[in-house]
Amino acid sequence: MSGDDSAPADAVADAELIAAIRQRLAGRGSLWINQRYWHQGEPAQREYFLKPARRGAVDGATLLGFDDWQDRHEDAVDLYLSYRRLSFDTLAQALAYTFAQLPLRPHDLRAAAARG
Repeated sequence: MSGDDSAPADAVADAELIAAIRQRLAGRGSLWINQRYWHQGEPAQREYFLKPARRGAVDGATLLGFDDWQDRHEDAVDLYLSYRRLSFDTLAQALAYTFAQLPLRPHDLRAAAARG
């Protein structure tokens, strides 16, 4: 990661965070975050996931999904605020994208990785 990347350098380089997420992926196969919030005065939700592209291969490619929708559009993907499905060569790349492009922070992923 270079110094001019838009992701918080300490978050992406955080070996503890990467280790916790790897452990979660190895044990559970995926990491999920669901958040409820208000968007323009209406209830909305976000859902985020990380999982290995190949089951059990936590050091290989990582799949990332992010959905953001108002509750009234829950079943209409074409009306979502955001619907993303991406693949990254490494977990570190997926995290760099997460912190640079999505409304999630390291503490969100730490909490999700720690859930039993």
